[in-house]
Amino acid sequence: MNNEISLRSAIDLLMEKQEILSDLLNLTVKQNEMLEDSEEALNQEAFLICVEERNRMMKSIDDLDKLFLEQIQEVKDKTGYLQLDQVPKGIFDAEEVRELQEVTQQIQQKLQKVSTIDTENREKMKIFMEKLKSEIQQIQKGKKAIHGYANTKQKQPSLFMDKKEKKDHRL
Repeated sequence: MNNEISLRSAIDLLMEKQEILSDLLNLTVKQNEMLEDSEEALNQEAFLICVEERNRMMKSIDDLDKLFLEQIQEVKDKTGYLQLDQVPKGIFDAEEVRELQEVTQQIQQKLQKVSTIDTENREKMKIFMEKLKSEIQQIQKGKKAIHGYANTKQKQPSLFMDKKEKKDHRL
């Protein structure tokens, strides 16, 4: 390993990303189940907690991606090549190259699964939001109807007027 350049730190970052993606996939599945059960009512507080956790995970993944790109740039600088696939054999440890490829493939598979479930979740959320919108419109109609009845307490003019003629009693 005299002339070999290590990819270990880049692999470690990818493995950490893979762990977070596993958690993200589990959370995405949980959100899917919550939306599936939203026929009665969505537990909005629990759903929002999941959204916040998801955002935290996405930020961690972004941070890891930045570190990974820095590591890869450092490796490119050491080799003098612009693309890692152009680097001749023997510069990198063959086992590390294999491991880097495997972890990258696993990450891509997890990202695909998350993306598929996310698309499904967005569709379910659209349906849920349309249902809520419809319910809100029904509530507003009900409020208008109640408001119409509430205004009946105002003094209404009498429909029957006593039109007695004044008679002259002086006779």
